[in-house]
Amino acid sequence: MAHHVRATIAEGVEGTRRPIIAIVDVASQAYGRLEELLGIHLACAAAADAYASARLAGHPVIALLVGKAMSGAFLAHGYQANRIIALDSPEVMVHAMGKQAAARVTRSSVEEMEKLGERIAPMAYDIRSYAKLGLLHKLVEGIDADAPGRNDVDRVRAELVDAITDARAGASDLACRLTSPAARKMRAASIEVRRRLAEQWRSAEQSDVRS
Repeated sequence: MAHHVRATIAEGVEGTRRPIIAIVDVASQAYGRLEELLGIHLACAAAADAYASARLAGHPVIALLVGKAMSGAFLAHGYQANRIIALDSPEVMVHAMGKQAAARVTRSSVEEMEKLGERIAPMAYDIRSYAKLGLLHKLVEGIDADAPGRNDVDRVRAELVDAITDARAGASDLACRLTSPAARKMRAASIEVRRRLAEQWRSAEQSDVRS
């Protein structure tokens, strides 16, 4: 993945940077002793770095969530996008780990994990709860992902074009994920922590200069 993204970057040094569309349907990264020995962490990091490099180089990177976006696989493929679009479907899910794995780690049942998600949006799996966090550019409703018709294809294509245009007009960083109305409401504590950390960092830098 990193190889192909970096090849696109190399081809677009001059002129308008080509858009990169990441179609996201990743249940998880392969995770086991063999994969660790073979360096899967390096492969995932290389992919994430390539997408970030493309975004910072001016390529509009758009992630289209059409299925699961789970665990490190989503971090490696899609999360570094300028804009994230998702289909409004029960099949589209975003989370750090699968329900069964989360239940084992927390020594809870899958049913208990689902009830927790109903009360705490960041713990939920459904895409509508994820949208409440302010991380999506658009939640596209009414698309039959399993058997899309011509109108479905045209609608999604139009949304991708809109996201590309919006990304070109905006900054190349990911600050928009903290400034949306939904983010300001649902992630207020996280935003405040970032503000205080930045304030302390600036204060420490000024102290170093004076000393």
